[in-house]
Order: sequence, then structure tokens, then C-alpha cells
Amino acid sequence: MGSMEGMGFEQSETIENKGIAAELGQVLEGIPPGEGYLPDRELQTSILRELPENLVEELHAHLMANEIEQRKIAGERGKEFKEIPDDRVIKGELFERLAAAQYGRAGAEAQDPRLAEELSQELVQLMHNPERFTLGKQIGHIRNPDLAFFRINDQGKVEIEAAGEVKLGLLDERAGDQIGWGFRKGIQRMVQAVNQVENPEDSGLTAVAQSRARGGSLGVSEDLKVKLIVPADRNLDKKESLINRNNFQQEEDYNHLAELLKDESKIEILKSAFSWREVAEISYYLLGKIRERYK
Repeated sequence: MGSMEGMGFEQSETIENKGIAAELGQVLEGIPPGEGYLPDRELQTSILRELPENLVEELHAHLMANEIEQRKIAGERGKEFKEIPDDRVIKGELFERLAAAQYGRAGAEAQDPRLAEELSQELVQLMHNPERFTLGKQIGHIRNPDLAFFRINDQGKVEIEAAGEVKLGLLDERAGDQIGWGFRKGIQRMVQAVNQVENPEDSGLTAVAQSRARGGSLGVSEDLKVKLIVPADRNLDKKESLINRNNFQQEEDYNHLAELLKDESKIEILKSAFSWREVAEISYYLLGKIRERYK
């Protein structure tokens, strides 16, 4: 595993073996609230209960898989592999999981919420790793959203209506490209590739196969939006505060993203139930458990 940056979290023996939700809830209780931020402990607890009990094992596996993937990318590009600190990887993955538990669940209007949820997860996995589903050539390298939001009409048609971007840190130039045009282009390419697959199950697309068996076709909304999920302590009254201005080479690109964030017809900004500090402290606690178990 890689190195660790930033502050640490002292692991307490008194919160061991209480179930992952209870453990992490107790970690949260030990964090002093930030200025102007009052956490909703009831909502946080309900989200933590959605996390798997084997979270430590899953995060360890994610660390291993992420390093393999980054080494592969560096090799393909002829560049030297640069190790990403473990805590940064864990923070990003944890925040995505928390956001998915809070906002990524299928709506009550879905006739089969379980299939809808499985379909959402499968499509996101496909966009992140098309080779796994033997569609690498057809889809290629695209801008990948963290979540996919869709609706299913009475005829069973599945229409992707929003791409979800989960951002613990500030937005940079790459995020501006994704939000501005990348997600739409990538999702359209993915949908086209999936609809051309004759037998989805043969490619490992089991949820797509089940949906298609019920008459469901896959499409993209003409008004595809981006749902941007940020930490609870971000100031949404000042959209510019969500952007790292120093990360833009061109002033016009920064101005374009700043204006885009104000356009509610294209972007919906949602707050996580957790602040940056809370996500960081939970991550340090979990990383401590990973290192203790796999040392």
C-alpha cells in the first residue's frame, strides 16, 4: 500500500467490535462541529447503516485494485508510476459510498427498486471499466460519472436523466470538462454500445438483460443534468467557493465553470450529510483498521 498524508486519527480500543455503523458513529461523536455547521446525526446514522460490515476488507481490496490500475495507466502512457497516498484513495472511495447510500437509491416510483438499483450500479461499473464487460473497444476512454440517475416509464424504457459527480475536494479543470460536456458524450457512447449488444448476459450485463427481458430499452434524456454532490459544510451561496481557481490554466475556463454552476437547468448541487472533516476522520480511522489487519 502507499503512503499517507495529512492528519491522523487515534484509534480507540473502546469502539471495536460494535458493528461498522456504530463504530463510525462513535468516531463522528468525537469530532467537534465546525463553525456554522451542525451535523444531522440521525441522517448520518441511517446512511452509515447502509455500509457493509466487511467495509474494511472492501476498502483494502480497493486500495490494491487502485494501485494496479494506476500502474497500468502509467505504463500505457509511458510515464513513471506515482503513488497516491492511501488516505486520499480511501477518502475518495468512502465519500462516493456515502453519497451513493444517500442519493443513489432507486426512487419509490420504480416497479422493481432492486432491479433499478442493480441497473444503476451496473451501468456505472460499465462506464468505469468497459473491458470487464468486453465493451472496451466500443466505449473506449470516456468521462465517467460516479453515479447514474434514471427513470423507468410505464413501457419499461430506462432513461438516464442525470450523471452524478461526487466531489470531496474542490473542482478543478478536469472536473469542469466532465461537468461541461464529458459526461453527456460518455453516457451517449455507453448507451449506444449497450443497445447494440445482442445478448447482454453474455457480456456480464445481467441487470441490463433482465431489464430488456421486460421490454426495457436504454436511452439518454435530452435534458441530461449533472448532480454534483459536495461536503455538508460547503457554502452553496458562493458557487465560486466550490472551485480551485489556481488549477485553471485559462481564465475563461474558470469563468465558464463558475457560470455553469449557477445554471440550475444543467447542474443540481446536493449536499452530503457529512462534512469534509467528518469524511477525513472516518477515513483515517478505517485506514488504521486496514493497516492493523493487513500489516
